[in-house]
Amino acid sequence: MLKYPPHRYDDNGRLLPPVILTLLLCYLCRGLFIFLLGHVNLHNPQLVVQWFYPKTELLQWALLQSVLPLICLILLAYRNILWNKKMMRWSYCLLPFLCVSLLWDVGLLLWQAHQSHWVYHQGIALPFVMSTLSLLWLYRTRYLRHMVLTWKY
Repeated sequence: MLKYPPHRYDDNGRLLPPVILTLLLCYLCRGLFIFLLGHVNLHNPQLVVQWFYPKTELLQWALLQSVLPLICLILLAYRNILWNKKMMRWSYCLLPFLCVSLLWDVGLLLWQAHQSHWVYHQGIALPFVMSTLSLLWLYRTRYLRHMVLTWKY
């Protein structure tokens, strides 16, 4: 008996990753996206970056924080190739990487708010709410745990 509807499984009987997981990983890579967007802007490349990260060390920490979600995105994108080569141990690191990255993001946002003397800023408040809700979702979801369990075989 299947725990989830049949459309949530692939041809090999493994649970498919939810779309919200991919969106969450892209959201956690926002430091990298903001950095790239700021450098694509030819008129004033620092304007976009400074709105989100007024100090350069905040941007450096955000870029460092983007490494774990980027690794997870790459592993998710190439999961079929890795399964065909019988490499399945990477599935153990998916949830811990996601947890560490979310906690790091919340800590970075709190540090950024402290650096701005707790003045309200949309570039801090909205990501903080989003990261906190994502942490809550990660704590409450059973689908991701079942997904990783089906990926081990």
